Amino acid sequence: MDPLPNHKPLLRAWARAWRRRVSEEWVRTESERVCRRIMMLQQFADARIVGAYLAMAGEVNLDAAIAHGRRLGKRFCVPALCRETDQYAWAWFCPGNAVSHGRWNVPEPADPCWIEEATIVDLILVPGLVFDTAGGRLGQGGGHYDRLLRQVPARWRMGVAFEEQVVPQVPQDPWDVRMDGLVTNTRILITGANPGRGQSREQTLCPEALEGGTL
Repeated sequence: MDPLPNHKPLLRAWARAWRRRVSEEWVRTESERVCRRIMMLQQFADARIVGAYLAMAGEVNLDAAIAHGRRLGKRFCVPALCRETDQYAWAWFCPGNAVSHGRWNVPEPADPCWIEEATIVDLILVPGLVFDTAGGRLGQGGGHYDRLLRQVPARWRMGVAFEEQVVPQVPQDPWDVRMDGLVTNTRILITGANPGRGQSREQTLCPEALEGGTL
């Protein structure tokens, strides 16, 4: 890996250039590996409501994990742009929901049904351009996901990425929301960003969580 800049705009440029270099086939194959690890998370097994996302080009595609979770009776919500507030909010994503491409070509439910304000989301799977092992995350810029993550009470916020997107350190500002864990195509990590969950460590998989469906 090339030396990485410890500066947000340069780090974003590096990550976007990497995304442009990878093939759709590689993304599809490695997304399946990430999904298999998500499906074996104890946090996923325990969750009734999961915050997910509809992948853009180059992001980890969560379709397999969402389909598996639905077979187990889990409910999913995803970000969608609220036209009234011009801000992103959480909308239910149910089987059969039509998907449209909104601002910046972000996939979202075509006719969003917003989640109730008091809804507790057990696990949020968070995309990003770059992550580190201490819970740092770098998004597209603009703070949209940081605001989203503050909208709902969440028991776990897990970054989702390819291992190639993990760097030694992501520069952080006071308003940046840190991840409780990170799932990649090669490992699962509890970051230690939440002091109540101990030090950074790799997490043991829960193979029995795959019962009820497979990739």
